[in-house]
Amino acid sequence: HIHAANEAKRRAAKVNATPKWLTKYDFEQIQAFYKNRPDGYHVDHIVPLRGKEVRGLHVLWNLQYLLAIENIKKSNKT
Repeated sequence: HIHAANEAKRRAAKVNATPKWLTKYDFEQIQAFYKNRPDGYHVDHIVPLRGKEVRGLHVLWNLQYLLAIENIKKSNKT
């Protein structure tokens, strides 16, 4: 149940951090970025959506590919 609650919080943060002004093209670019993720990598928000000091947006220019182990270590830090 704890994992499910954390996943729900993560999804809600993503929705709340997605600007209303994004176009259909922007959404397609984000989807393509996720789809083209190399094996062994995670899609990471450079500025975390749930950071303690600052909160980033769910936009293409705030995404990067990061090795899975590095992303887990990074957690919600910049």
